[in-house]
Amino acid sequence: MSFCANCGASLSDDDLFCGKCGKPVRKSSSSGNDTSYSLTISRAKQFICALCSYEVFVNGESVGRIPVGKTITVRVFSEEVRVEIKCVTLMMTRFKLNMKLKLRQNARIDFHLKYPGSIEAAVTGAEVLERRA
Repeated sequence: MSFCANCGASLSDDDLFCGKCGKPVRKSSSSGNDTSYSLTISRAKQFICALCSYEVFVNGESVGRIPVGKTITVRVFSEEVRVEIKCVTLMMTRFKLNMKLKLRQNARIDFHLKYPGSIEAAVTGAEVLERRA
């Protein structure tokens, strides 16, 4: 059994494209050892914008919302990922951070709202290839 390097969906041996995201399947000559990476995303405890909803996207797919002071961990199957963190209030995106990362094992993003209105993030276990606010 192998997995899509883009979205992590399971693939059969004869698949040429992922049935979930449509990306071409890379065939490897390895003995079935699919590399995966752990990415932990943590939201700081802070009073500013405590009621705002922060949604996290990895490679364009939502992986969940993070409450104040909480952490989520996702498993990804691609060394390079795009992570987007959006602060959504009253049905509109207020602030967002968009980063392209080259992961090593056990990568981590710790983020908080920097007053007045930007998201600041510290990244460990990954190389930041691109960062946009």
